[in-house]
Amino acid sequence: MTHDEPGTVDDERRAPVEAGPADGGSEQVGDDGTGMARRGFLSAAGGSIAAAVLGAGTAGADHGTDSDASTDRSPEELVAAMTLDEKLNLVNLPFNNDSIDPTPRLGIPELGATDGPLGVRHENQNRPDEEGCIGFDAQQPATAFPAPIAQASTFDPGLVRQFGRAVAREGKALNQEIWFGPGMNIVRVPELGRAFEYYGEDPYLSSRMAVAAVEAAQANGLIATAKHFVANNQEGSPPIDSQCDTLFGPTFVARRNARHYVNAVVGERALREIYMPAFRAAVEEADIGGVMSAYNRVNGTYCGEHRDLLLDTLKEEWGFEGFVVSDAGGSRPRSAQNGLDVELQFGPVFDFFDEALKRQVQTGVVEEATLDDKVLRLLRQVDRMGILDGDRPGAPPAVNTDEHQRLARRIAAEGTVLLQNEPVAGDDNGDAAADPALPLDLDAIDHVAVIGHRADEAKLGGGGSSNVTPPYSVSPLEAVREYVDDRAEVSFERGQDSTAAAADLAVEADVALVFGNGSSTEGTDRNDIQLNGNQNALVADVAAANDHTVVVLNTGGPVTMPWIDDVPAVLQMWYPGMEDGHAATDVLFDEVAPGGKLPVTFGKERGDYPASEQQQYPGIAGRAEYTEGVFVGYRYFDDRANEPLFPFGHGLSYTEFAYSDLRVEAEGPTEATVEVTVENVGDHAGTEVPQVYVHDQGASVPRPPKELKAFEKVELAPGESTTVAFALDADAFSYYDDRDADDWVVEPGFFSILVGSSSRDIRAVEPIHLSGDGLTTLSPTVTRTDDGSVFTGGATNQVELDVEADRSLLVRDRIPVDWTVVGGDVSVEQLGDRKLVQFDGRHADGTLSYFVEAPSGENESESAAFGPVEVSLDGESWTPVAGSGDETLVVGADGPF
Repeated sequence: MTHDEPGTVDDERRAPVEAGPADGGSEQVGDDGTGMARRGFLSAAGGSIAAAVLGAGTAGADHGTDSDASTDRSPEELVAAMTLDEKLNLVNLPFNNDSIDPTPRLGIPELGATDGPLGVRHENQNRPDEEGCIGFDAQQPATAFPAPIAQASTFDPGLVRQFGRAVAREGKALNQEIWFGPGMNIVRVPELGRAFEYYGEDPYLSSRMAVAAVEAAQANGLIATAKHFVANNQEGSPPIDSQCDTLFGPTFVARRNARHYVNAVVGERALREIYMPAFRAAVEEADIGGVMSAYNRVNGTYCGEHRDLLLDTLKEEWGFEGFVVSDAGGSRPRSAQNGLDVELQFGPVFDFFDEALKRQVQTGVVEEATLDDKVLRLLRQVDRMGILDGDRPGAPPAVNTDEHQRLARRIAAEGTVLLQNEPVAGDDNGDAAADPALPLDLDAIDHVAVIGHRADEAKLGGGGSSNVTPPYSVSPLEAVREYVDDRAEVSFERGQDSTAAAADLAVEADVALVFGNGSSTEGTDRNDIQLNGNQNALVADVAAANDHTVVVLNTGGPVTMPWIDDVPAVLQMWYPGMEDGHAATDVLFDEVAPGGKLPVTFGKERGDYPASEQQQYPGIAGRAEYTEGVFVGYRYFDDRANEPLFPFGHGLSYTEFAYSDLRVEAEGPTEATVEVTVENVGDHAGTEVPQVYVHDQGASVPRPPKELKAFEKVELAPGESTTVAFALDADAFSYYDDRDADDWVVEPGFFSILVGSSSRDIRAVEPIHLSGDGLTTLSPTVTRTDDGSVFTGGATNQVELDVEADRSLLVRDRIPVDWTVVGGDVSVEQLGDRKLVQFDGRHADGTLSYFVEAPSGENESESAAFGPVEVSLDGESWTPVAGSGDETLVVGADGPF
């Protein structure tokens, strides 16, 4: 059989294999562009990149002769000395060179601006190509990092902070002053074309990642820009019909419900609780320098001229002191009066800040003081970053360094989510293997099959403005060959034209690695949430041919998996960037233990997700109704009791973790410290992310069953344990009241603190109460008065519980499924292999009892497990009571069993 044999990459253009330094040490950097041709860059995603190696510290193209201009004058002094034309120059950012022209007379340098969320995208100029399509000249190489969705999967703000530092260093090396990143929009629908550019579906997780990236970038002298403010949650309905349908191609804006004109009809509460928190955190916590307005409308008004959003909320309420810049061509006729400060131009049709604004100032439609404020907002951030006097803070400029490339590799590996890891089917006798499919043991493998449409290409990123051109890239096929070397045979099949050849190859191999590739892009949403082309059939056929099939997914968002029950192991690696292949082999062959967690929910089918009606998404006649409100992502799945394929926060490890000793202590009227002990109970080192969720048990408005409010990543050796502490403040318990107060409200009542390994894997629950007297914990105790008693098989036996609690609670016990309840004021429900015995009414103090009949049998004695006893305030969230389990009840000692 002949298999595809692409050429290999020279070793010298690969990043070192060694793991990078730990947090706090030198950083590591990577890439996340697609590597596709720039002409028509929104018409497809992916493609290989041929890029030259650029040495460490290499700078990009110079701004020009005035790039080294500097001044020691303050922004206020500079504005006072400016002519009207000089002021107008500073609020105009031409899209054709992505820089604001210098003001040589006053010593103000040229101000370069660069995308994006995956690294520094630096182009010389854009222009129409010979077919009239908008394209870009070759970029200056830079480190291509994993996509933000992969960064979010690390659940590690410290690692994202290293990314922000590296981006700043590369931006400075390429003569850039403003970074159009990070992206902070929420993944509302799974089809979202730019989901890969964002931090997922949860506002708290997005906020923590955004703050980390912003603080690090700006501490190192690069102005960060939060985008796209706000509710930019869809790109536009596919398909793209024109060969030249690029960012502003002839049919682009006309596509139905496209981002350029769709009206997001969204309630104030959903805006505040779901779509704004990351932007607010970037402003109030990270003091971000720039905010980019979105293309779309919000409740009828374009974001680029939305006074309520830009002036009232962003600048007045949140105290934003930086500048608001439009997306390319996203300004509007009344933008200058309503809070936009800098226009990112795109041709004369979208030019409202050049001659048009000059006329408005000269005729008094816009006061010159308003223009002065815009210039001051920009110059104050430029001055703050040391750009005016040439003394930019932080680490020195550097691009494409070994440490940056190691960081890219590390983020890609640590952002990898182990979705499933079951044992491999055994020999012909049907014996099940004891060990799971991963990690791979090369000593037990003679032949590895690498299969996938693009397994011989690195998945750098999705399509659009986030593309980064790296100096090199490493494909999965290249990395597997490199890692395996001569210790095993490595064969390759694409399986693109026919799955038969791939299945034939899989039969010959000891393990089949199938790399599934998904294409996402700016400018259009995905047609559906399936893998492209015949890839589902490819996985199914390979799995049928080889029991040891491992699927590695490179997708920009959730996908369905009709083959999930046929494969033992699945890894989600998103868009890993330039070090794609190395990161994959790191995880597959146990150089790095997987520890990533899902930042988005994976549903079984599209109908399981919110916004599944046409009027919600993509909308009708340019109007998308956000009628799901705050029930986005796992909030919706929980509220509707939809069982996900893989829940938010899910991610397995090569080891197991146990949770114990959950404690909640009041620290103030609406503040608490949550502590939980996490122990590695397996035989492999690994990382775990305990997640803290809060449930409001008696809210006066509909609230989600649980909301993420804290998390922490911990690394533990086998047998090692640690106590993790989390601080919760009023934000953890509040909701936005858009009925009366138009403010955040903490209602008195009962709440549950839930701690788990994912949103659906809750390991411990603790109830608390908030009142005018402050926060109090509910720590009930339950003692079994029958502890150690001898129960008689085939006879009636009494179970007694002594309950002490600060509040009246619902109480239930757990008993073996084969025991029968024969008396007591209780109701019985079977749950799996246990029965739940719930006492009628509520109880605070006293003795509760019920009667059970033990099963009869021939054995003389046998142990039975009771408990733990669980308590609840609302009948929905149940808290196990520590020490209330009993594993020592003896059955049959006084009679036949």
